[in-house]
Amino acid sequence: MWQFAALNQGRAFHPRHDRRHDGSVVGIYQLSPRIRVSGTWVYGSGQALTMPVARYAVALNNAATGTTTTKVVREYTEKNGFRGEAYHRLDVSLQFIRERAGRERIWELSMYNAYNRQNPFFYALEGKTDPASNTSRSVLYRYSLFSVIPSVSYSFKL
Repeated sequence: MWQFAALNQGRAFHPRHDRRHDGSVVGIYQLSPRIRVSGTWVYGSGQALTMPVARYAVALNNAATGTTTTKVVREYTEKNGFRGEAYHRLDVSLQFIRERAGRERIWELSMYNAYNRQNPFFYALEGKTDPASNTSRSVLYRYSLFSVIPSVSYSFKL
């Protein structure tokens, strides 16, 4: 925990990259002299984030000019008071190995994020307006980047 008099009203808070759990499990199995399978499972607990919890419009009146402007104001949690979702994925690969004339050649079929976990990349608070009641509410959205990514590669050793 960090604590500074000038931040978070002097209260202790978690650092931005505080990740309580971070680990991976790797398995490699040689099915035959020419075929190898492998898998890597990665896990990380959610990071500490400072998130907006509400947003509202404030009317600002300028007495000198007689104009009114509207400004959107966001209200935030305590410093890093929101914990994001856990991150996890499984990567798998299948390698076909061939040796000829003392040189090794490998064809590899692999899949990143094999079970298509939509891991959070960032969160955003966005406003939604209900046309029927003409009311506005804020919704927290979670955005992800990558789903399943298959790949094929070829390598050789001289």
